[in-house]
Amino acid sequence: MNSTRANQESSNALALIGTSPSEVRARLASWQSTAKRELAERPFRTLSLALGAGYLLGGGLFSRLTWRAASLALRFGLPSLLSLIEDGEEPEDVVPTPTRSKGHSRNQTTTSDLASGKRRT
Repeated sequence: MNSTRANQESSNALALIGTSPSEVRARLASWQSTAKRELAERPFRTLSLALGAGYLLGGGLFSRLTWRAASLALRFGLPSLLSLIEDGEEPEDVVPTPTRSKGHSRNQTTTSDLASGKRRT
């Protein structure tokens, strides 16, 4: 009797989802190939996302380490962000200007040139 009830519940669940087991397998295979391609193309980003997701799913969101990291980020980041806003600048407009080293040629394009749309040739 329990097995018939389990079969009925699983068929009800499939009806709610609207997919058959073969469609689920195909979707999982698609996700697996996408994950492999992303890992090959962007390994650092993929591993960072995996570590972050594991940290959060492992209960790290409300840990003491997360609390300390968030408080440090707010302590140091919020005043600089507020000073930018008070000066009338938006954070995305701020581009770090590289310092010139001995080997820097005047013909090279700098970060500030790229931000302003200028190109040196």
